[in-house]
Amino acid sequence: MTGSLLTGCSESTGSGSPSSTMEPPSAPAMPGLRVADLAELAPKGSDDILPVLSEASRAAADDLLTQVGIVELLPSAPEMLDVLGARVTETAAAQVSVGSAEPAGFRRPPVAHGVTRHPSASPAALSNRGAGLGLTALGAGIATSLSRGADGNPVNDDQTINYGEPVNFGDRENGTPAVQMKLVNGTMEMRILNRGSEPVDGGQMSVDLDVRGVVDACPSADGTVTAALSVDVRIEAVAGASTAGGRYSMELDISASVDDAASLTETVVDVFGSSSDTTTTTSDDAGTDIDGWFVEGGSRTTIAGRVADGLTVTDVEDARFTRWSANADEAAANRFLLQQSSAATAVAALTMASAEEFWRGGACVDVQLLPAGDPAAVQPGDEVLIAIEATSVVDGQPIDAPATAVATATGGSVTPPDTAQELPADVIYAVPEDGSDGEVTGRVTSRRGIGVSTLPFTTVEAFVVDGQLDVFHASGTKCGGVEGAWELALTADFQGYPFTGTLRFDLSPAGTGTYTLIGSTSGGGITVDQTGTGTVETVVASNGQQLIFTGSAWTGGPSGVRSIEAGIVADAAC
Repeated sequence: MTGSLLTGCSESTGSGSPSSTMEPPSAPAMPGLRVADLAELAPKGSDDILPVLSEASRAAADDLLTQVGIVELLPSAPEMLDVLGARVTETAAAQVSVGSAEPAGFRRPPVAHGVTRHPSASPAALSNRGAGLGLTALGAGIATSLSRGADGNPVNDDQTINYGEPVNFGDRENGTPAVQMKLVNGTMEMRILNRGSEPVDGGQMSVDLDVRGVVDACPSADGTVTAALSVDVRIEAVAGASTAGGRYSMELDISASVDDAASLTETVVDVFGSSSDTTTTTSDDAGTDIDGWFVEGGSRTTIAGRVADGLTVTDVEDARFTRWSANADEAAANRFLLQQSSAATAVAALTMASAEEFWRGGACVDVQLLPAGDPAAVQPGDEVLIAIEATSVVDGQPIDAPATAVATATGGSVTPPDTAQELPADVIYAVPEDGSDGEVTGRVTSRRGIGVSTLPFTTVEAFVVDGQLDVFHASGTKCGGVEGAWELALTADFQGYPFTGTLRFDLSPAGTGTYTLIGSTSGGGITVDQTGTGTVETVVASNGQQLIFTGSAWTGGPSGVRSIEAGIVADAAC
């Protein structure tokens, strides 16, 4: 370093106050960050991580308030920051319920959704020091948004959600929503803005908070998950002729690895940030006094994957200062780096724990169960070949080995049962002999996540017609229920002259419709065509359904009511 970052870290102008020039500063001692310093950051789940993150962030906020001198200027500043922090975190953690059509498999289809909002059950008491300078609010917001992946019906569509009262910045008349969240194909973007200014102890305190996060929660083809988070906080207190202001900024780059079992294996957290303050006092006799402090640095932390004991810090390296002011206090500088590393490790652990729930909950992998035949029209005892394939939600690319698929069945059986096969895989579903319905569920596990899909099988109801309709003999089979298109074959004998024809009709869900009769009688070298029309309806009969026809059998012929029974036969060939 060749000079201070501040133009006057200890500068005085005005009568009676000598000025001082800056000497090249010496570096604070290199921090001795150890794994033991972050040992408490080994929580077992997101519910455990959030309180740890809150505590680490609050310590950093308290230190900044004290270092800057805001507490000395406005003793009630911490309490006011608590109020602002509670407001920010409550907004960030508010759950957003998105209405949708019925889900397809374990992933809702990409269609427009209506948005409703309701209060969240707060994950913890988080009203502390400006939501821990925004870190806790960011962690809570990410965890809330990605937690949907854990319920087996995640939202992973083109969603844009704005929440909270607008925050006005500069010349923007309409302001910016306090919380913005966007989720598209596994990439979640979140921004939290807060601007607050409140009178405190005869003075004024203001806080500007800008927190941003981008999390690619669906693993890439090589099993990598990344996130980039940032926090920028400015706090200022004014009392009389004195002003104390501080700024805290932090940037995190997170990279995690996912194994073939869709489990988090390792997370690397690179954090870089700065802390600074400027205190200005103006008086008539002494002029203006400006004092300040600045330190900038970062570190890298490695976190083990999720195991029985939770997420565990395994390595801390590259802890360093990159810039500092001449009067940077060694103890305070090292404390800043430790607080920064602690907060970064906790927010990274919370982000990855939430992302793991997301990619394991079905949001990132689409599973296709492809039957050889119509699953809505199977017969008792049928054996149906089903191909199991999967694609990534992110890029639509097929997922192959070393991904595995396991198929299970209800209401029937599947071969091979509960056996992991490399993709693409085939299984055979055996339809129950008793004609009952069933379903096959395919679960695919890969480094791109877990996907689940269920395919229902419906045994058809066959309606067999074989009986008299007035002078005609009617026969035919209708599969898949009464509703829909029917076609019956008609035959008759008119004094030695044979008649052949068809009777077609469509039945509505209510069991009614219209029919058309078309046929011809042949003999003696001539053919006589005939047609007839009318209405048809179904009523319950002793052996299933009775079809009642009202109309004519030929043009100009007599009209009347004629009926024929359609018996339900479970094992009829369709």
